[in-house]
Amino acid sequence: MIRLFVFLLTFAPLLHAGAEEASLRIITVVGTGGTDTYEKIFAESAERWKAAADLGGAEFTLIGAGTKDSETSDHDLLKEAIETAAEPELWIVLIGHGSFDSRTVKFNLQGPDFTDKDLANWVKAYPGALAVINTASSSGSFIRTLSAPNRTIITATKNEAEVFYTRFGNYFSEAIGGL
Repeated sequence: MIRLFVFLLTFAPLLHAGAEEASLRIITVVGTGGTDTYEKIFAESAERWKAAADLGGAEFTLIGAGTKDSETSDHDLLKEAIETAAEPELWIVLIGHGSFDSRTVKFNLQGPDFTDKDLANWVKAYPGALAVINTASSSGSFIRTLSAPNRTIITATKNEAEVFYTRFGNYFSEAIGGL
């Protein structure tokens, strides 16, 4: 809870800063829901992130959640969005389910999933401040894999073995969306 408070104190001013040119880009990735109930929860969470981005004048990119208008997979769309991010600050918000098979941690997408190591490779060259907010189950290892200077990594679980649905993402998006 203290970490959440510190995070909000750190990043809340960005949500209210009205700038002509966005200094923050928020890439929100909505993974596969598996059921109508989860699809609805994830879509509502993404809408709150969009509202927060609009309020703060941030550039917003949504991947997943029925946004597919090309033959490119969500996996490749995320990789491309990270590679082309030019803003001084980048937030990557992962909304959905994660999985862990005792060897590999994955974030579940429509189409091919990605691992914590995939994401670490994609963000390696990003020169600005980076925040990754992984609201999925089995997200704990993203902290170990992605941690580096000038980065903030927030996960819904302490470790990858916590494989059950987490409610953190819904509550966190309500907090961010309500600023």
